[in-house]
Amino acid sequence: EGLLAELRRANGLITTSGNAMDAEADILYNGDMSKWKKFCNSLRLRLLMRVSSKIDVSQEMQEIVNEGAFFTNVDDGAHIRYTGDNAGNHPLFNLGPTDFEDKRLSQTALNYFLTYKDPRLGQYARPTAETLNSSEPEYLGWIGGADGCDPDNEASLLGYPYYDFPGYPIVGQDARSQGILMTHAEVELILAEAAQKGLISGSVEDHYKAGIQSSLDFYNADLAAFEWNSFDDFYDNS
Repeated sequence: EGLLAELRRANGLITTSGNAMDAEADILYNGDMSKWKKFCNSLRLRLLMRVSSKIDVSQEMQEIVNEGAFFTNVDDGAHIRYTGDNAGNHPLFNLGPTDFEDKRLSQTALNYFLTYKDPRLGQYARPTAETLNSSEPEYLGWIGGADGCDPDNEASLLGYPYYDFPGYPIVGQDARSQGILMTHAEVELILAEAAQKGLISGSVEDHYKAGIQSSLDFYNADLAAFEWNSFDDFYDNS
């Protein structure tokens, strides 16, 4: 209740006429107060959804939707772009070689990616060293708690170096690497759930579909590399 009260107050205080903040001091939005207002209300939607099974939040959620000041495109999201200096690198980028090698894609996550031929796999993980530059990349996941030689896990039989590292965009070695506080994709999926529960008006599928599209766009997913002709091809058949 306290967080929601503070966000309501912030929404009323934020003025979007001119820059009320020094652009150089604003690591999220370069002084763009309209985007701070959108962030504020997007956080309200997140918190209202979390308590929606306990209290009636339909009126407040619908008011936010009617006002329209929430994340409406992928560029609205609250993403910290790391500066690239020693104090401003992505947290994983600053790890030593041994520590970095402890970060691997899990077999559980990999199974979901492969089941749906999800093109975001190409961003979340790097192929094995042997197939890194292949036209048919191979991905291998780590089973949590495995002792390094699990006969049921192909990657463990190949040896530790063959497990997939996180993808370059995820670990700060690419211009797209960002620290995610909240994305437009999350907001669209919140709105889809809200519509499903009858808390707001609108199409459940339109919001759900927009959320998936936004996530693919954010990660610059290569649909063709996973044999999809278009977003609709992926959405309709995955």
